[in-house]
Amino acid sequence: MTTETAYVEHAVRIIADHGLDDFSSLPDSLQSCFTRSLQLIEKACSSSSSSGSDVMVDLEQVITTCQAVVERCTEHFHSIHHSQVTRAWRRLYVDCCLLHGLAALSLSSGPATVNDGAKISMSKDAIKALDTALIVTSAPGPSRYELVQDIVGALQEVYIKHSKGLGPSLLKASPSSSPAFATPSVNKDAANRHIGMEKEKQKTFCRATRKIKELDDIPGLEDYHRHYIDQPFVVRRFAQDWPALDPFFEDEDQAATALHDSVHDGSGARGLQKWQSRQYLLERTGPCRVVPVEIGKEYTHERWRQSIVPWEDFLSKAGWSSRSTEQQEEGAEDETFYLAQHDVFNQFDRLRRDVLVPDIVYSCPPAPDGLATPYVPPLDEETGEGYIMSAWIGPAQTTSPAHTDPYYNAYVQVVGQKLVWIAPPESNEQGGMYLSSTEGLGNTSQFPIFSPDSSDTKEGDRYELFHKLVEPKARTAVLGPGDMLVLPPGWYHAMKSLSRSFSVSFWY
Repeated sequence: MTTETAYVEHAVRIIADHGLDDFSSLPDSLQSCFTRSLQLIEKACSSSSSSGSDVMVDLEQVITTCQAVVERCTEHFHSIHHSQVTRAWRRLYVDCCLLHGLAALSLSSGPATVNDGAKISMSKDAIKALDTALIVTSAPGPSRYELVQDIVGALQEVYIKHSKGLGPSLLKASPSSSPAFATPSVNKDAANRHIGMEKEKQKTFCRATRKIKELDDIPGLEDYHRHYIDQPFVVRRFAQDWPALDPFFEDEDQAATALHDSVHDGSGARGLQKWQSRQYLLERTGPCRVVPVEIGKEYTHERWRQSIVPWEDFLSKAGWSSRSTEQQEEGAEDETFYLAQHDVFNQFDRLRRDVLVPDIVYSCPPAPDGLATPYVPPLDEETGEGYIMSAWIGPAQTTSPAHTDPYYNAYVQVVGQKLVWIAPPESNEQGGMYLSSTEGLGNTSQFPIFSPDSSDTKEGDRYELFHKLVEPKARTAVLGPGDMLVLPPGWYHAMKSLSRSFSVSFWY
């Protein structure tokens, strides 16, 4: 018995032992499909019970059947509100993806009659299915999350092994030549220099007259509860000790140069910070991963949509490529790809090691005054953690319109710079925020916070209440690498990336 076969048997046993009873509320046809797939893969694991060709047929049948069940689950998810999707449906989805992955692993590491191209294709498809299961379901159930991660890792090894000699590997990426943030070019011509300065003003423009309060250090628990519980503030370079901001050298020459410079000028070895490096991000995730992204100017735009795309392709779209940042900003015809409010660290657990959860997340803040509804802290159903961690990754000019969130928020900027606009909860008391009437967007303003064009913002006093009541109370700040914004629930906030950007938020 091979190591792969032994592992597949072990994984199938876990799936079978934990939870077939959980599917009793699901349609009989789906239960039958799942049970049959489980039986086929158990049969395939017994090398003495079938010929090699029979094993291949059984495993291919497992993949086909599981894909059909997953498609049926997806249709069900789309037919109802996400809050109505039961755990049983989510479990069926992830368990079918697990069986798909195990069947692909058995085929890819087993019969010699399966050629390298087929093994590459099967492993890539199975990794996508497992990633999608994490994205869509969060992998509920005993050991499901661990199984997903283990099977993805095993399939990546298959992919790497059989990719050798068949063209460029997707693992390695050319080192990023993009700077951490856009550096304005210097024009010798005075007129061009003036135009460049005007563009910079427009880039950092927002409708606010005050600065967000800055603190030298994060306040202690008692001080936070007494003085800052209902006040936003920024702590500069709060996350400077995060591993994500450590230097990373993409090759030996770069490391040697940095070491030489540090010896001669005492500056310390310099390089890209880890999350600035495309190569580092790809190495930490491995090949063939996919992520959920928003495509479009912003989520209020009529052409906005969502999709699941390869992680490597997304990084290129978001600014982690060999093109310069300035070139990317000039590519206005390209659609904006934005990974927003996604727990990429649950999906890519090796990236999570680069993050240190701020102590303030565990501060158990009291319910703030003036909220329209009682304050209920967030809770991660699977981990039991009392906070929700999300990543926000996108190119320069990515914009989130002004909106409110129901939780306290510790928002850490890791790569690049981000322009932040905030306004207090009472800003809409007389309708000054001009909230959207679109279903599901009732917490989102229609006002273009970052537009300096008066024809877009006033339109014959169309937004008079905003200019009169909100703008004088609004505050702003530019967050750089390591800076953290702490924001109470109910505050309106809008964000605009001034460069390629990687941020991490903690709702608590």
